[in-house]
Amino acid sequence: MPDPKLRTHLGCLLKPNQEWTRFNRSTPVILQEIKGKLFFEKPRPMTAPITSRDQTKFCDYYEDVGHATNDCVSFNYFLERQAKAGKLDNYLSQKNVKRTEPEGSKKLVINVVVGGVDPNHNEALVITLDVANHDVRKALVDNGSSVDIIFLHALRMMNVEP
Repeated sequence: MPDPKLRTHLGCLLKPNQEWTRFNRSTPVILQEIKGKLFFEKPRPMTAPITSRDQTKFCDYYEDVGHATNDCVSFNYFLERQAKAGKLDNYLSQKNVKRTEPEGSKKLVINVVVGGVDPNHNEALVITLDVANHDVRKALVDNGSSVDIIFLHALRMMNVEP
């Protein structure tokens, strides 16, 4: 897991216990393929003195010695930002694809019955409304001059202020 100081410094969108996005190719291969793309950003030069860096390792992202491309935290953060922006969809591993809906996106179902049935009709027109990403079922249509469209308790269940 990345160091929290680096996370803040590099402006990454990772949460403290979140893992890196998994790609279907290695980072050096992705780097070679995206180098010419418009969204590609070259990093700022390394700040550590060259004498203190590991001369046996070369980073293709920085085009400098000090660490291997596979170990480049800056490049991993760059890839993370681009993946979240949707620019690396063809490099995403199938393990990243979620088959279930994200938490909080499921609709809450609120059953509401308003008024009664007109004695001149056999059946009432009952519909389901999508209100603020919630299914409000059994909303009776055309109940005379009634203006109570949604009850206060239904609004409270949706966390909507009246």
